[in-house]
Amino acid sequence: MRIAMLILVAGLASPGLAQEPAGRDLVLELVEEAIATGTPEEVATIVKYARRTAPDSIAEIDEAYRSYQARLAAEAERARTAERQAIRQAGMFENWTGEGQIGASRATGNADVVGLTAGLELVRDGLQWSHSLNAQADYQRSDGDLTRERYLLAYEPRYDLTERGFLFGLAQYEKNRFQGFDSRYSVSGGVGYRIVDRDGLTLLATTGPAYRRSDLTDGTFEDSFALRYSADLDWQISDTLKLTEDANAFVQSDNSTFVSTTGLTATLDDNLSARLAYRVEYDTQPPLGADTTDTLTRFTLVYGF
Repeated sequence: MRIAMLILVAGLASPGLAQEPAGRDLVLELVEEAIATGTPEEVATIVKYARRTAPDSIAEIDEAYRSYQARLAAEAERARTAERQAIRQAGMFENWTGEGQIGASRATGNADVVGLTAGLELVRDGLQWSHSLNAQADYQRSDGDLTRERYLLAYEPRYDLTERGFLFGLAQYEKNRFQGFDSRYSVSGGVGYRIVDRDGLTLLATTGPAYRRSDLTDGTFEDSFALRYSADLDWQISDTLKLTEDANAFVQSDNSTFVSTTGLTATLDDNLSARLAYRVEYDTQPPLGADTTDTLTRFTLVYGF
């Protein structure tokens, strides 16, 4: 291709060459070579300059280029059809992708602190349905006393209505005694919309009604209906750096909850990354003895699969 480009550039420097039959044949040969061996970008470049170099052969050049584009379109459609068929035939435990992350800390001296954080996220994309599973665990002991114990498990299915709009459901379990509850169950559903959806940047939002039940550490329980809102931002800043922001809110008459998790992920190799994340949870009216704000900073290694 580089040799063909040099020959073509030489032809541009000698316009008279393309007026001769041999010159026109050379230009058409270069176009055919580009179509046979080049990338779509290279072919487009060759065709552009070939049309300028050999105006008497524009019809032949354009016909060859149209045939090439039609062939590419047909190949792409066959690939899409094969992919859709493979998705339809896939079993329940196939076509899952995801990532696992783990981080640990140990400090000695004035205080003996041991901490562990771990997470697992699985995603399965179908033709219209998609499913995601998310599990997280945070554990810490300081001078022999338990100072943090938080677990989360969530499942979210989605059904695409249009390219941007979708329906969703959410079932979630949490445990965080230091926030005043032994367990908290949430069920939600509603509509979502992909506000921005392009290479390297996505932003989507969801909203809908929710039901929550909290089993408190004092032996009582609370159940309530709420409105749930969420926003999810993924921004691929560069080939090796990604920014994420996940925010959600359960808004109700008594204890509303607002959660924000900001993450920065740096790629180390094809499957391994390092992630720094900061999570803030704010309860407007937490159980007695619990703080309104709970924060957590994580540094983890992430393995994608």
